[in-house]
Amino acid sequence: MAQVFELWRQDDNGGRFVVECYSRREDAETKLDELSRGAHKQFYWIVEADLARAKDIEE
Repeated sequence: MAQVFELWRQDDNGGRFVVECYSRREDAETKLDELSRGAHKQFYWIVEADLARAKDIEE
């Protein structure tokens, strides 16, 4: 089964959202690092998921 790497964000109110899905973990980590350097601190993390699950989230 194809794997995707979901980049998630938690906002100040505790809401959790998928930022974007990547086919390569390295790309997800690059974006996570970029977003984490921003002035407004949010909590970001990467979840490895199967492609079918990622498509369900996007819909």
